[in-house]
Amino acid sequence: MISIITSSYRKEYFSLLKENIAETIGTEHEIIRVYNPAKMGISEAYNTGAKKSRYPYLCFVHEDVKFISKNWGQNLITHFSTDPKCGVLGLAGSVCKNRMATSWWQPVINGTETKRTNYIQGFPNRTSKHFLLNPLQEDKSLVVSLDGVFMAMKKDVWEKVLFDEKLLKGFHAYDLDFTIRSSKNFNNYVVYDILLEHYSEGVNDLNWLKQNLLIHKKNKGRLPIIKCNSIDKEQLRKIDESFLEGNIGLLAKGKESKKEAIKIFLQLIGSCGLYVPNIPLLKKFLKTVIFN
Repeated sequence: MISIITSSYRKEYFSLLKENIAETIGTEHEIIRVYNPAKMGISEAYNTGAKKSRYPYLCFVHEDVKFISKNWGQNLITHFSTDPKCGVLGLAGSVCKNRMATSWWQPVINGTETKRTNYIQGFPNRTSKHFLLNPLQEDKSLVVSLDGVFMAMKKDVWEKVLFDEKLLKGFHAYDLDFTIRSSKNFNNYVVYDILLEHYSEGVNDLNWLKQNLLIHKKNKGRLPIIKCNSIDKEQLRKIDESFLEGNIGLLAKGKESKKEAIKIFLQLIGSCGLYVPNIPLLKKFLKTVIFN
C-alpha cells in the first residue's frame, strides 16, 4: 500500500533503514532507493523515485532515520482516510509561514506556539532529544509548512504538485516549496502517532539561504499563509525583521563578493516587502558584511 522513496548514497544507512521499515511499518510496502551520490538534487531524486512507485501512498524519507513506532504505516493510511483533502503528512511543521526567507519553523508569536512537532533528534556529541509540541492536544495538527525528514502523501497529490527539480538543483528548500504549494489546495498536517529518530541535523548556510530565496521569490504571491486564528499578518510582518537579522549573519559568514552580498540583501528585503529595513539592521549589514 505504501511506496517509501529515499535519496541514498550510503549503503550501510540504507540497509539499516530497509530492515527497520520492514520491522515497523505493519503494512504492504515497497522501498525505492534512488542512488544519489550528489549527482542530482533531492527534488529530481524524489520525482524519479515517485515515477517508479506502484502504490497509492508515497512516503519520502531521509536515509539516516530509525522508525520507533510500530505499525506506523497503518496509522498513516488512517490519517489519509479521515480527510479527503489531505495533502502532506509530516512530523515537524508550522501553523504559519511569513514572507522572509526562513526554514519551515516560526517562533512563538505573542504567546502563541506556532510549531507542531513529534520526532527525536540525534546530536553528534550529546543525548538525543524528543521534540514534542502539540499545544492543542490534537490527533493531527493543520499546518502550512513541513520539514522534509518525513513527507507522506497520496500519489495523486504528488502528481498535482511535483517537486520543482528545474528550480531546486541542490538539497535545500524542496520541502518548504512543496508544502507551501500543496497548502493552496490541500490540507497539510503534523501527526503524533508516528515517531522516528533522525540522526543528523540540517545545515543553514549561505547555500541554504540562496535556495530559500529562490522558492520565496517563486511563492511570494502565496505568502504569508496562516492556519491559526490567534495570529494575523501584521504579527508575521513584525518577525520578518528578526529573521532578516539572522540572514545577515549568514551573509557575514559567507564568502560572497560585496556586489553579490548587496544583491542578496536587496532580494531578502524585497521578498518580504520591507524594501527599507530598520536603521539598526541596515547598519549591521554594512558593518558586518560590507565594511568588515
